[in-house]
Amino acid sequence: MVTCSSSIEYQRPDTECDNVSKPGNLASLNFFNDAIKWDNIRARLSEVDWANELSYLEPDEMLNRIGNLCYETTREHVPYKKKFINVPVSKLIPRDRKNLIRKRNRKMQQLQKSKSHEKTTRILSELVEIEKKLISFLQKSGENDEYKAAGAIKRNPKYFYNYAKKFSSIKSAIGPLINHAGQLTANSAEMASLLADQYESVFSKPIRPIPSKPEPEPDDDTKPMLTDAAGPDRFPALLLKECKKQLAKPLFILWRASLDKGIVPADSKRANIIPIYKGDGRSLLKQYRPVALTFHITKVFEKVLRKYLVEFLNNHSLFNPGQHGFRTGRSCLSQLLIHHDRIINTLDNEWNVFRRTGNTSIENTLDKSEISKVHPFNVNI
Repeated sequence: MVTCSSSIEYQRPDTECDNVSKPGNLASLNFFNDAIKWDNIRARLSEVDWANELSYLEPDEMLNRIGNLCYETTREHVPYKKKFINVPVSKLIPRDRKNLIRKRNRKMQQLQKSKSHEKTTRILSELVEIEKKLISFLQKSGENDEYKAAGAIKRNPKYFYNYAKKFSSIKSAIGPLINHAGQLTANSAEMASLLADQYESVFSKPIRPIPSKPEPEPDDDTKPMLTDAAGPDRFPALLLKECKKQLAKPLFILWRASLDKGIVPADSKRANIIPIYKGDGRSLLKQYRPVALTFHITKVFEKVLRKYLVEFLNNHSLFNPGQHGFRTGRSCLSQLLIHHDRIINTLDNEWNVFRRTGNTSIENTLDKSEISKVHPFNVNI
């Protein structure tokens, strides 16, 4: 994973970008636990005097304060994640299965010392029964894990994909990459720096409009998707979804202050960049597409801002009729269909297709049945 910032602010991977403050350590809590009582969390968040807590603070301090208050409020109702780091494998095995393994080991020792044919036959028969029970335990355990992963695919898809990756024989890897000297390198720090240079070269400076709008009401269009991975802040999307009404006020205070002062919180401008291999040469930097994992809080603000900007542009008819990208109900497909329909109408009306559309390559747009319509007009394809 290459860690750097977004297009607003850039930071080298060899600096301390990984030390981004994670307010309240929300990443340590398991927000997908079924025993969580969200009503209690909402009630606690509603009791917080956000205006008083965030008064006289700079945007950076507000962001950290919101995270700390969310952690202090939720840790009483949300269990911590289980950690299996440096845990012996023997402690992860169920007691019934562990007893069968010990019994099998004892029988194996008895089998080696056995000199009687009858005793050997009896021990072998017992070993077969033990193996059958162990196989049955493994099958039930696998079925339970599979059922649990399938049940979590909608609410916690990350759990499902982690389970599915256990059975994958193909392991994705990055590099080795060609450095500036034209040599292959497999050093993680050097590859991170090379990818950072590649992504920095395509960064652009964004325009930051300052809208003048009242406090927005949270709705389904502004909440983050549950499948969205968290950024450096590790702020869970599920918490924003379940407590959107309670968190709307502090987020409004944060971004209103940010717009009024012209200051964007430094942490919110950082992102974890994940290089995704596109194909055709693993050593080429340009074959890795950057996917930025940004702050969920920043995503919510961007969605609210985009909602009002698009509404303003639509109400005043400022969009070009030919604009199809990033518009509701339109896409690249709709643009292609309109262009395709225009060409067919032109051919049906016996007009010059080149004069009307300026398209020099009809073969890429028309299928074979439609190409036959072009030949009567002395157009060579």
